[in-house]
Amino acid sequence: MIAKKLSRGEEKKIFDELSKQYGIKFKNKFLWFESGKGRLWILNKNVDVNEFKRMRIKFLGTYVAFKEKDGIRLTIEGSQIFGKEARKNVIEVTEKDLHEWLRGYDLQIKTNFTGYVIIKRGNDFAGCGKALGNKILNMVPKSRRIMSLRSFHIS
Repeated sequence: MIAKKLSRGEEKKIFDELSKQYGIKFKNKFLWFESGKGRLWILNKNVDVNEFKRMRIKFLGTYVAFKEKDGIRLTIEGSQIFGKEARKNVIEVTEKDLHEWLRGYDLQIKTNFTGYVIIKRGNDFAGCGKALGNKILNMVPKSRRIMSLRSFHIS
């Protein structure tokens, strides 16, 4: 995977989009990278990337967002990192809805939001979906969905 470090101008565009979309005010404490197909990654600014050049590491950091044509969609990790700072387009769901969400189902929730929204239950953030008025499309990757919730409990 080849990723390029974003310039300050490119970072500012991302911050502006995330601020507009989610109401996040950024204090940039990360290095930002973009890999192929619009994937956005972050890495702690205190990490010296040069220390890892001789090792066989594909990439350092955490995949936090994806640049879509109609906005930025946070990953599950992105919603967990930035969700606490979000001031808009955050939807609080019931425990039952969260279980459905984690199993990969769209949520039948009427909202005033349009576009990408953060799904949360209490202090737990569960990724992003796309609000379409009367439902929220599930964006949880199939590989990350939970098949059985028998022993699953959220406190």
